[in-house]
Formats: sequence, structure tokens, C-alpha cells
Amino acid sequence: MIIKKKILSNEIIRRKLKQIRSKDKHLFKNDHIRFIGNSYIYNLKNTTISSDGRLVTTSNGIINDYLGFSSISKKVALKKIILKSIYYLNIFVKKIFFKSIFVNMNCVVIYNRNSNGFFHWLTDTLPKIAIAKKINKKFTLVLPSKLNLKFINQSLNEYNVKFFFMKENKNYHFKKITYIGELYPSGSPRKKVLENLKKQIKTKPSKFNRVYISRNKSNRRKISNEIELIKLLMKYKFKIVYAEKLSFLSQVNLFSSVKFLIGLHGAGISNILWMKKNTNLLELKPEKDLYLNCYYNIANLLNINYNYLVCKKNNYFKSSKNSDYFVNIDSLNKKLKKILNEKK
Repeated sequence: MIIKKKILSNEIIRRKLKQIRSKDKHLFKNDHIRFIGNSYIYNLKNTTISSDGRLVTTSNGIINDYLGFSSISKKVALKKIILKSIYYLNIFVKKIFFKSIFVNMNCVVIYNRNSNGFFHWLTDTLPKIAIAKKINKKFTLVLPSKLNLKFINQSLNEYNVKFFFMKENKNYHFKKITYIGELYPSGSPRKKVLENLKKQIKTKPSKFNRVYISRNKSNRRKISNEIELIKLLMKYKFKIVYAEKLSFLSQVNLFSSVKFLIGLHGAGISNILWMKKNTNLLELKPEKDLYLNCYYNIANLLNINYNYLVCKKNNYFKSSKNSDYFVNIDSLNKKLKKILNEKK
């Protein structure tokens, strides 16, 4: 038995294309106006969840939501078919071969297929905690074993919620459970939801107000001429930060004080969520990509000054998410001078 309840109504988000050059407007056209559909919770009885997080259900609403279909382009319909086929095959196999553990607690599901990524966890998943608290203050989050990651544990402890991770190779059968659906398509959030997330955590000021997030420790999407780039940024007194080396709370505290953030498109820039109004973001943006506008969208909502510099791919045959990039240092220097002069 499934009871579906609306928690947020649909809305239309209109964004002003500030600081966008005429020749680059096509890169942002998909996010100039975005329709955000209704959001729902699903109350389920006698429901099984496999250890990897998939709910054993025939509800298209829940399955499509878990797989993140609203964020997948209509042009790649085959991807949806493949993902859904894998979903059904997975729960079928695990239901046959794995034993079930019975749980009689008031549990809530807030994750989806992509929640193991820092960006998706921070901007899409964590905001659901506020919804869960409104539904019932005495609840426990149930999480798949793949989400047993340091930043996830740290963030849940900061938001003071009870949670447990399911064991591998086990099914979990719940007498009652609540599934909280997506609050918005990933990368196109609702303003009030993000503001509410910020209000729930206390911050301590940091001494750094200009920060560059390096992806040099990442295994993909790096800046090929980063040594030159860092030499320039050091002249402007930017601190070089490797976000993955910082605890969740350290990132919150650091970025709540940042007045000027620079970084290549990547999960570390998600921390603009903690920045204050009228601060600056300069995104080193992959060339020709029409879909990587999440930080433009978030900055626009939170009244953060969004600036960008389009960067060339080093690897023509690789996707925007996997290629390395070359930054034009002269162009960046001119951009920095312009932004800093405007702020005087």
C-alpha cells in the first residue's frame, strides 16, 4: 500500500542573464526559465529495500524519482530504459538470493541513485532532512551501504539526525517507511529549500576571503596549466584549497567567509551554498556544454555574483565531465582585474 502526498507545489524559476556575454547566451539558454514540478512523499507499508538502496516496488513514481529521470535529457531515452531494466533485474535477483532483516522503526528514505556524489548529497539530498523533521521529529534515516562515506557521516552528525547504514548482501523489510521524492530537478533548486538548509547549521568565520578550489587531487577534469594559474592567483592573494581534504564542517566554515571563489566546474564549488549575498564566484566553465549550469543556477538564486571564463578542452574525444582543460591566463587576469575594480 502506497499513500502519495504533495509537499511542494510547482513553480517557474526565471533567471536574469547577468554578466553573460551575447555570444555565450546559448550556453545558458536551458536554464533561463525552468519549470519545477510538484514534490511528493510516499508512505509505504510492508516494503523491502535492498542493501544498495533500491526499493522493491512497482511504483513508477518512486522508481523514476530514485533514478533521477527528471534530470536526464529527453534525447537519451535509451538511458532511461537501461537504468529501469537494471533496477528491476537488481531487485528481482536480490529478493531471491538475499535474506531479509525486519525493521520496526519509523524510517525515512532521502537518497537517490546519485546521492553518493558530494554535489548531489549537498544540494539535492541534505535539504530533505528539513522535510523529514516536519513529517515526524522522531525518525531514523535508512541509507544504503554505498553511502557510508566520511562526508555523509559528518554532515548527518552536524544536522543532528539518527541514521543507520544497511549491511551489504541483505534485504531490509520495513513495516512502515516514508520515501521523500526529489524537491527539484538536480542542478535547478528552489530558493527557499536552500535557504532553509543554510539556517539549520551554525558557522564560524574563517580568515580567508579569496579561495581557489584545485582539482589537482581528483582523477579527472583537471587544469593542465594549473601551475601558471596558481602563480597568477597568488599575486591576488588567493588561498589554494583542496576541498576533498577538508571535513564537512571545515568546508562550511571556510566558505561562509569567502568573498571571492574561483574553481573549475566540479563538486567543490557546491560550497557556494554557504557563501553570503553579493560575494563573487568565477567559474572556469567547460566550453560548448549546455547542461553544466548548476552553479550559475545556485548563484543566481542566492544573490551571489556569477562570473565565468570559458575554458578549452584538452581531450577532444572525452566528455565535458572527463576532459582536462586549459585556462587562458591573460583572459583570466583581465577578468580578475575587472571584477576586483568593480567591487572597490
